Amino acid sequence: MKKFKKTYPIICIYSVLFFLTLHPIQSQINDSDRIVGSWFFDSESSFAEVDREVNDFMEANPQLRVKMQSAYTGKTITFLANGAYGQVLGDGTRASGEWYIREDALFIKSQNDVVYTFQFKIQDNKLVLTTVSQNRESKSVVPNQYFTKI
Repeated sequence: MKKFKKTYPIICIYSVLFFLTLHPIQSQINDSDRIVGSWFFDSESSFAEVDREVNDFMEANPQLRVKMQSAYTGKTITFLANGAYGQVLGDGTRASGEWYIREDALFIKSQNDVVYTFQFKIQDNKLVLTTVSQNRESKSVVPNQYFTKI
């Protein structure tokens, strides 16, 4: 019994240290693993956050609004474990490329070698992609894109 009383605290300390060192490794693996799969665009949530200036412009140009909404509504994106990326817009337009995660950012490289940068958050079966603007002159029409895993 005395031996158990002496070794029990040591076992507890080693167990805590083991789990603390495992946590950062586990969180890095989770982001890449959890993003793999297909995601369906949530148009209601995404369009609700469109900038007022963009919304006013779309109101003044209804044909452009319809074209934009038809492209985004029904959009699916797919991240494969091997780094391949695919996208099908609501109007059937397809695109492919590569994806990778580095320093808490998601990078998508198109077939034309254009790299798009996103901040991302995954919670349960929900994904939010926030466009990182490369310069101050350009603005994303839908800055926060909400997706549900399918």
